Amino acid sequence: DEALPTVTAQNSAYRVAQLWGTFSGPSTASDGPVLLVADLLGTGWTITEAARHLRSSGVPAVLPLAVASAG
Repeated sequence: DEALPTVTAQNSAYRVAQLWGTFSGPSTASDGPVLLVADLLGTGWTITEAARHLRSSGVPAVLPLAVASAG
């Protein structure tokens, strides 16, 4: 697996732009909800973008869970 780019931008628009296009959805959709687990939640944009790709791939629901929050 390839690591995500380090988010260094201070502005939300730049943070989203830095993540844009780094995810792709699964080739087959899940029949039920997907639990999306993040070890550390910073701005929330990474998990938001990942959930967006899962939903656009046909996943009926995404349940985000963060183990810890920064800030």
